[in-house]
Amino acid sequence: MENKNLTKQNYWDETYKNLTFFKPSSFDPINRLIKKYIKKTTEEKTIFEVGCFPGRYLSVFGDLGYTLNGIDLTPRVKSDLPKWLNNCGYKIGSFYQEDFITCQNQGVYNITCSFGFIEHFTNYKEVLIKHISYVSNNGYIIITTPNFSGFIQKFLHSTFDKENLKRHYLPSMNPFDWKEIIEKEGFEILYCGWWGGFDFWAEKEGNGYLGKIIVKLLNISGKLLRFIPFNSSFFSPYSVIVARR
Repeated sequence: MENKNLTKQNYWDETYKNLTFFKPSSFDPINRLIKKYIKKTTEEKTIFEVGCFPGRYLSVFGDLGYTLNGIDLTPRVKSDLPKWLNNCGYKIGSFYQEDFITCQNQGVYNITCSFGFIEHFTNYKEVLIKHISYVSNNGYIIITTPNFSGFIQKFLHSTFDKENLKRHYLPSMNPFDWKEIIEKEGFEILYCGWWGGFDFWAEKEGNGYLGKIIVKLLNISGKLLRFIPFNSSFFSPYSVIVARR
């Protein structure tokens, strides 16, 4: 498969170079999504995250009893991430510093997932199909992307977050496109749509004094409105699918 990635690897390497590992809060929408559909296990079950660094959602699966595996190109995925996860008391499998697009299949897992990966690729459908090849029988696939293509989200990001927006392929952010592909592979769809109430984040605080104030206000309002009891393609921050083979 050809690598049609809109984001250069050095961007991620610089972003992650000095990052401090952390677990997501109990209020984090993706944390809540995982715990809604994935139950705690005492069996030997595995999870494989594509684009796994910095591993905050791996920690959620670790708390649920899964053996953790992942792949990423950034160097700290081999040197630092497994050490942190191990220090948290989780069961550790294999971590690969490889390009997921060109790597050979590393087996199948009870859960295969990515949280903000396929939207960086213009050939996102091929990337999604490769995810599917890592899912075991009766296993789960979980895919999320930001929803920058929703009318309100697109307006906000094109106004206050332009450079970040350019690194994302907006046509990839429709979960009902993913649903067609995943259903053809024999999966039962457990959830397909948008998630997270309303939220907004920007890579930078915004341009100019007024822009910085507006972005801060949007960030504050987003933290409050992520708990509204409905989701919409117009304003919800995440596109999501959860399915079982």
